[in-house]
Amino acid sequence: QSTSEWFAQRQALHEPQVTTTDTLVTAVVELMSDILTDLYQAVKVYNLMLKPMGVNYLALVFKHIDSLLSPVVQTRMKDANQKFVDLDIESDEFKLLSIASFQLYLGIKELYRFKNELSEASVSNIQMFSDIHSWFNPLVDRWIDLAGVKATRRIDRAVELDEVIAMLGSQ
Repeated sequence: QSTSEWFAQRQALHEPQVTTTDTLVTAVVELMSDILTDLYQAVKVYNLMLKPMGVNYLALVFKHIDSLLSPVVQTRMKDANQKFVDLDIESDEFKLLSIASFQLYLGIKELYRFKNELSEASVSNIQMFSDIHSWFNPLVDRWIDLAGVKATRRIDRAVELDEVIAMLGSQ
């Protein structure tokens, strides 16, 4: 079974029934999980079997998976970033999309660890690692906005509590 057929089957398996932006990102997270599992197998089993014959199985498969996965991740993150701009940072939808996007980021980070198993020539041709930062920039900006809102609330609440404590102490 070829990598392309395997990828298409895995992608179809994880396509959500309800297609909201967060479920589409979650579907990529689940696909990424399958890919990571198989890449671990490639390192632990197939690479060891084929190395004596001069074949770097992981490098071959990784490049192919990268060419298939990068456009999917890029499209889903583009859609998610457009959605993030319009969402209220305190809404449930924002929270769900944030969680799914962060899980995707962690999956890509884990995928990046396989880079150590590849040769320099192999790494230079990998699409996913070339512009990953641009996929998550708008998301990080919104998370910083959310952190600012939460910090302001906490400060306001602390000031309120200090005033109550001061009033109770003066009685």
